[in-house]
Amino acid sequence: MIIVPFDFSKKAITSLDQALYLSSSSGLAVELVHITNRAAVREYPRTWNYSSFDDRYLENKMNHIVEARIKKLNLNHSVTHTCYVTESVMISGAIIKRAINRKARLLVMGTHGFSGAADVLLGSNTSSIINQALIPVLAIPMNWKPKPLVHVIIAAESNQISKYRKIASDWSGLFQCDQEWIEFYYLPDKDQLKKIKEKYPELKLVKADILNSLAENLVKYTSKRKDSALMMFVHQRNLLQKIFNSSITENVSGLIKIPLLALPVKK
Repeated sequence: MIIVPFDFSKKAITSLDQALYLSSSSGLAVELVHITNRAAVREYPRTWNYSSFDDRYLENKMNHIVEARIKKLNLNHSVTHTCYVTESVMISGAIIKRAINRKARLLVMGTHGFSGAADVLLGSNTSSIINQALIPVLAIPMNWKPKPLVHVIIAAESNQISKYRKIASDWSGLFQCDQEWIEFYYLPDKDQLKKIKEKYPELKLVKADILNSLAENLVKYTSKRKDSALMMFVHQRNLLQKIFNSSITENVSGLIKIPLLALPVKK
């Protein structure tokens, strides 16, 4: 199952459209999850005349939207969907709880990027869930135009390829995408690079811009790949690491121009 946290915003509809394309290619069902609370109620259009918790009312709203999107994308008979509404102050916690209860394969969520925009449901909650490394997340950036994905660009170090090859192949196969493994290097060591190429012929070695961070290099490399997603592996970290050091994957999620597939893995 693919779960799409949904707050009725344009960004949420973009995430929904991408999830519907993925559902069509993978056969996974889609569930829209709306977390309502006092703050969320203030964001509802005045025309709704909504004043108290009514899960049936909100579920009907979501059902109408998802059915309209399925029709617009010409996916009428290839997508199964459900809608779910719950009350919670802790948005990311409620999303994770629902995903675990439903044994979801993937969360598809929009991100505001590092813009300082006020967070309603998406944005910082996406980064928070990626940082917790409990559930695979496909982060959809601002201004992304949903489409069927053709390629998956896999960012990894050469010594990770053997360890993560199967998980990368499983996800690429699920969404019917080609793979491209990449690794950035800063200081060229010709002998070492030659050994890596011989051992991992599928790996593309890319010279990094030394003025930029690894996250910035990844964003620059992928910025024009409009039919691709970037795959990165996320390790669980202790509480102090999460508080004082954001992960590379989390940093990329705030800058990326194409969807980012963040996959939790063991060290």
